[in-house]
Amino acid sequence: PGSGGIPAGIHSIYLTPPPATGAGTYTFSASAPSAAGSPSFGPSNTVTVTQPSMTLNSTGAWVGAGMHRNFSVSLSDPAPSPGLTVTLGSADATIAKVPGSIVVPTGSSSASYEMDGIGVGAGPTASTTISASATGWNASTMTINVARPTLYMSGLQSPVTTLTVPGQFYVQLQTPNSCACDQVTAPAVAQVNFTVASSPAGIHPAPASVVIPARGHRLNPPATTPHGAGHHTVHPRPNSPPT
Repeated sequence: PGSGGIPAGIHSIYLTPPPATGAGTYTFSASAPSAAGSPSFGPSNTVTVTQPSMTLNSTGAWVGAGMHRNFSVSLSDPAPSPGLTVTLGSADATIAKVPGSIVVPTGSSSASYEMDGIGVGAGPTASTTISASATGWNASTMTINVARPTLYMSGLQSPVTTLTVPGQFYVQLQTPNSCACDQVTAPAVAQVNFTVASSPAGIHPAPASVVIPARGHRLNPPATTPHGAGHHTVHPRPNSPPT
């Protein structure tokens, strides 16, 4: 910080050290050879400097094959001007894929990116490593797990009569061990077909096939009305399950 004078009538001043240019340690010392009374030098101050770091959040998380959702990278310090370019990579892009880079805006301490689950091979699950790096910053890695999504169905009314107005139910693709927030990755779509097992046979028509569109994960198929008394079970079947 150079030098500074302590004016008459006070006993201390504040100085601003110059910014560090690299990781390591440095020590501040002070002297006042011309001060009245020839003061002795007190303890020095040592400062440890580390590189700023980044952290890929949600290590060990799951994402569905053929689906995606947003993850984030956090910075230990706000991004400098004009923003920090973070390079992303996947150790195996046949399992999970990320964009090549993202920019954390000036003054921000985090940014999001899209993680795409690609496939699980022989399955039913697979894992790979995602990395993040930037010049002058400590890098980060995380493990991501990919699983075949599961098709759920819920909301069918029971019991009903042959005069009951059909109510809505829904089908949903959901990633095991995860929240119901993954979405089908564009440009793919997920077609869902239905079959009905009933006793006696033929008392309930099968709902029409439906398509869960890209960037969706749930929809309400058109409901149908039973033709007679008995019981029936509706089975959803994906037309082309992700691999």
